[in-house]
Amino acid sequence: MTSPRRNLPDFESPPLTEVLISVQFDPLPGLQVPQIGLFWSKIRDRFPHTEQHAPVDPVNERFGPPAPPQIQVALSQLPPMLRTWFLNDDGSELIQIQADRFMHNWRKVEIQDAYPRYEYVRSQFVRGISEFCGFLEEEEIGSIRPTQCEVSYINHIEPNEIWKSHSRIGEVISAWNPSKLEEASPDIESVGIVMQQLIIDEGSKPVGRLHISAQPAYRTNSREPLIVLSLTARGAPAEPTIEGILEFADRGRDEIVRGFASVTTPTMHKYWRRT
Repeated sequence: MTSPRRNLPDFESPPLTEVLISVQFDPLPGLQVPQIGLFWSKIRDRFPHTEQHAPVDPVNERFGPPAPPQIQVALSQLPPMLRTWFLNDDGSELIQIQADRFMHNWRKVEIQDAYPRYEYVRSQFVRGISEFCGFLEEEEIGSIRPTQCEVSYINHIEPNEIWKSHSRIGEVISAWNPSKLEEASPDIESVGIVMQQLIIDEGSKPVGRLHISAQPAYRTNSREPLIVLSLTARGAPAEPTIEGILEFADRGRDEIVRGFASVTTPTMHKYWRRT
């Protein structure tokens, strides 16, 4: 289950701060706090720390014209469930579990931390989801039925000799061309950009979406400007198996890398040392 090599844009010094691979599945009523605690005992040597967070709401990519709004009353048979984080010693890797999701993250903790590349993050996701599925079977909790897969890359683009204020986002994001607005709006202070594009299969059928967002932000401690460039590929796997999950994850990663290269400027590519 190794990731196939593809001819993708590559950067020696990308501005990545976080990578996530996630699978959403039909809720498992038997996966409650005691069972999640039992699973922790199997991975505690690698992830000795825990945190509790609010659950992530289900998200499903839908295609075609939007359905008319309807009033629905949903009666949940599941007790409220928090999202549990299992973190390694330095917090650079974590597994997140809730009743309908399994997620694996890599995060940049220290400024000198280097991105270990997608193949590594993917291998750790495979290890974790395999252990999780084995645990569910062993405890007779059930099996996951994937409904959506997600790959996310989050980039913190810091000011440099190319750009120093949010008003210069056009030096970073090629999709923003301020030339037509400079005369009419010379005092633009900041700009946010949101884009979506379909992910199409070989039969020209939409199977997912690539969501791209470039938003102005500030560092908490220094208040220096940042551009947070987030790219998320989300869709349903072709097959409800680990192999199907990985197939979509690999396709999503390809879309993200190509999307990153297409929405950022050649000047920044040189700064990030595109090869």
